[in-house]
Amino acid sequence: MIGPRIWLLLTLSIPLSAQTHSSVQSVWIEKNLKWQKAPKEIQPRPESAPAAILYFYPNHHFAFFYSYVIRYGHHVPTVSAGDGFKIYRGMWTQTEGGIKVRYRLEEHTVRREGERIPGECQDGLIQFRTKELSFLGMQFEAAPGMDESVQRTALGIPNQPYEPVCNLK
Repeated sequence: MIGPRIWLLLTLSIPLSAQTHSSVQSVWIEKNLKWQKAPKEIQPRPESAPAAILYFYPNHHFAFFYSYVIRYGHHVPTVSAGDGFKIYRGMWTQTEGGIKVRYRLEEHTVRREGERIPGECQDGLIQFRTKELSFLGMQFEAAPGMDESVQRTALGIPNQPYEPVCNLK
């Protein structure tokens, strides 16, 4: 039986170090989303849900964001382009205890009173648990097929120059 640390190495380290972006399985979506169906008048009838999403770029850049996702039937969900979002960006590195991240709030379509953008740098540890990641009290599962939607809709063009301010120490 493969232990959790070895499985983590196999599922994250090898794909994230791959040369071609299409082979990277880098999107993780919050588990157990509460899907709501659109009114019957809308056909085809999509479902939507608020979701937290983790994105690991192969170059060790990192994004964590909240947005709505949409799906039709049991197809791969996509990030909704018409709803608000909240994006944190930074860097990631693998450690024995999981994935160490350093990030800050960089975009928020609906700001709270007194909220500063960019936000302060924050440190976190994403832990691996049998076929899922755990971060900030949420569980995430791999979301193959969502890479393009995440890049296009919420994170911009993948090769766009971006230098995170919150570099890992």
